[in-house]
Amino acid sequence: MRIQTDNFGYGDTFRCRFHEGIYNYQPHIHQFTEVVVVLDGEIDITVNGRKERATAGDIALIEPFGIHSFETPKHCRIWIAVFSSFYVADFAPENGLREGARSVFEPTRSLFAYVKEHLIYAADRNLYGIKAALYAIFEEYTRFVPAKAQTENKGVLSAVLLYINGHFQKNITLRSLATALGYSQSYLSHVLNTIPNMNFNTLLSSLRIEYAKNLLLTSDRQILDIALECGFSNERSFHRSFRKLVGTTPLAYKKLSLR
Repeated sequence: MRIQTDNFGYGDTFRCRFHEGIYNYQPHIHQFTEVVVVLDGEIDITVNGRKERATAGDIALIEPFGIHSFETPKHCRIWIAVFSSFYVADFAPENGLREGARSVFEPTRSLFAYVKEHLIYAADRNLYGIKAALYAIFEEYTRFVPAKAQTENKGVLSAVLLYINGHFQKNITLRSLATALGYSQSYLSHVLNTIPNMNFNTLLSSLRIEYAKNLLLTSDRQILDIALECGFSNERSFHRSFRKLVGTTPLAYKKLSLR
């Protein structure tokens, strides 16, 4: 599972893009909310182990910290936006976005047309236009999709991910994490184990390696400097973790990516 470190934060981040043809993406997780609008074809969206098919005219809303992936059966044309809670503050209180019983829903024709005109294809997309369209989407979603009962584990998992994302460059341990959040080590281990193939060390290494990949591609710093900057104690442990998670060495990754 990939942890998208660029989709964390509390500012006014809003990013969007089109995908056409075959769009397959591995399971990943991030803090931002994600909206997927299916313009043509169909796509399978799996969120927290729940697989749903979205077809032309559907909209999918993926809550923060939802583990999700995409798979295209034949063909799709979709528009995806990821954004911070700044844009939907009334729907995203401190304890997280209201989670629905499903992610995909069929909006009214008027909403779908409005979203295309004022959000997706808007020539002069601005803050108020983005907020208006997103609020319209969320209003129909909360009206058409019943709420799913919240679990304590999800709130704790969100706190864990946010804390590690903000401290991975430091020498943190499961014990220091438990102390900072006020939970026992065994309970936090249990919460992390609810994510397939995940534990504290894997999560910490994943965040550090994602940061290292960015440094490798945007700077000419020495490997040891990057390793220490990312929170590794030495270059050897950095190489071992990088090869395990990426499948190659840091230098090989940089050369291949910069071709």
